[in-house]
Amino acid sequence: MMRNKLLGLLLFALSFSALLSCETDGPDDYKDHFVKYYGGDGDQESKDLLVNDDGTVVMLGTSTETTGKKNVLVVKADVEGKQLWSLKLVGPTDEMAQDVEKISTGPDAGNYLIVSNAEKSVADSLAIRLTIVSETGDSLKSFLIDRYESQEAKSITILSTGQYYLTGKVKNVDTLNVELPGVIDLEDSFDMIIGSDFSLVSSDRFGKSTVASGVKILDRSNSINYALYTDEFIGADGVYESNFVFRRYNKVTNDKESFYSGSPRMNEYLADIDQSLTGIFLAVGTQIDPNTKSTKVYVTSINSSFISVNTEATVASPNQGEGVATCAAIDGNFFWVVGNEIRSGGLRNIWLGKLDGTDLSTVFSRTFGGPSNDDTASKVLQLDNGDVLILGTMELVNQKKMALIKIKANGSF
Repeated sequence: MMRNKLLGLLLFALSFSALLSCETDGPDDYKDHFVKYYGGDGDQESKDLLVNDDGTVVMLGTSTETTGKKNVLVVKADVEGKQLWSLKLVGPTDEMAQDVEKISTGPDAGNYLIVSNAEKSVADSLAIRLTIVSETGDSLKSFLIDRYESQEAKSITILSTGQYYLTGKVKNVDTLNVELPGVIDLEDSFDMIIGSDFSLVSSDRFGKSTVASGVKILDRSNSINYALYTDEFIGADGVYESNFVFRRYNKVTNDKESFYSGSPRMNEYLADIDQSLTGIFLAVGTQIDPNTKSTKVYVTSINSSFISVNTEATVASPNQGEGVATCAAIDGNFFWVVGNEIRSGGLRNIWLGKLDGTDLSTVFSRTFGGPSNDDTASKVLQLDNGDVLILGTMELVNQKKMALIKIKANGSF
């Protein structure tokens, strides 16, 4: 009975009655393109996704149990979305999922690295947990990073040396920033290098801002490219407002360069960045008007050398939206972007768009969601065969579930 209710709501919400009526037992094409849900009692909210070489997927999210306790949830599924195994990482306090990566080098090669943020005993204070999970779903070991009073991870990068580059933000609520007299410092960005044995090798913290967070670090052959948001850059009008900020460290010359994108008097918060097959980068996030509080999906194209902005723009549709994640498309200079379309009343739909990396025009878009539900996006990836995977959180029967959507490149099932 529960399964029938879930399917009925899905048919109504997505208007794919012909395609989704058979979830696993219909024609082969219905198996290849689908919407599948994962999780048990309580709420399960998605966060990250990766695809293995064999086509299987690993999904990461946070499970809020019926008791209110938050645990990290890891799910592995096959190419048809059938669950192979699931694992809950249960800590002593609430713990929120953040990032999953496949370890490619070093003593833990072949395993998965899970990044989560764990509450400490101090109110509004976090530590970072790194957990190694095997390909068969066993938790092997974990390490706690507790360098600052409160640190929140955004992503981790696996380096060719076997080390790890971790970035995020340090929270300093109501702490006066000594570099900016009279300005309350709420957040600083940080970068940490973690050894192959998961010891803390180094940690750098960057102030001179009211709000800031490292988002992603890209390791390239000649440079390390940092992407973050911060309000450390201030224009001639003397107004602090957040921007996308990019830094490039040249491995050969040791030179460091910084540049940023953003509209004056608007706040831009970076969410993700990726590089296309032609070499250009696309950064995606959300622009917020500080006066009207209206929000737009905001995107920035960066040249292949990662030294300057090519183009920056807001996405025209949705009218109100949030940028969440991006990935390079398999056809050259294009990118897939997922975000949230914000409807009247604050409810959201998952929004998917395909953007031209040259002029940032939208060549394709569609939404997923129910008329009375709050459905949100987390991740997008395109497979070598052209299929697109979207990881999101969708409401079903008054509960949130981790949802995997697999569609064709033209947006159909």
